Amino acid sequence: MIGLTRGHIKLNIEKPQQGYIGSRFDWTGKVIQLWWKGIPFCTSELFDSHSDQQGKGFFNEFGIDQPMGTMK
Repeated sequence: MIGLTRGHIKLNIEKPQQGYIGSRFDWTGKVIQLWWKGIPFCTSELFDSHSDQQGKGFFNEFGIDQPMGTMK
């Protein structure tokens, strides 16, 4: 885990080979949690689960046929 802090902002990021290692999400954008003034802004896809095989925070998800955000 990489932790970054500056002023009122704190950010936790998973390293590419750490935690989630499936094919559903992009490994280069695994932001786990963001805090502003101690207030958390992220959660897990399955709230009561601690599995590494689920979406968390601001994970980048792939589309089936094309990248997310380019679908019409």
